[in-house]
Amino acid sequence: MRYNHIKRFLSAALLLAFTAPSGIAEYYNAMEPVSNSTVLSGDVKLTDKNERIKFILAAYNGGLGHILDAMALAKKYGKNPHVWDKNVSEFILLKSNPEYFNDEVCKFGYFKGRQTVAYVHEVLRYYKIYQEKIPL
Repeated sequence: MRYNHIKRFLSAALLLAFTAPSGIAEYYNAMEPVSNSTVLSGDVKLTDKNERIKFILAAYNGGLGHILDAMALAKKYGKNPHVWDKNVSEFILLKSNPEYFNDEVCKFGYFKGRQTVAYVHEVLRYYKIYQEKIPL
């Protein structure tokens, strides 16, 4: 199937999303290899469970740094930095534009975000399909 990797990751990602600490940075840092030299400061608190899942999936796929950049851009341009759809996801897509990835609030540079936005959408689409087929 076309999105086999998404289906395999879905159950683990959702389990972690529901059980991980509410700080996305804490979750992501725990998943990073010790040898990774990227140091991320601050802690992003996402209290809405559904939004948290979207941000965790996006960070898993595209890297937390690019998600933090998109959140900073969303805040700078008057969007909600704690909402994925039509807010942060728009700025993930704009990070391939020099006007945005060269902005002073961006620390992680260029990013081709179409795959990440599609990934979040597809994982959640499969999750809804599985919810209908496997009642809890």
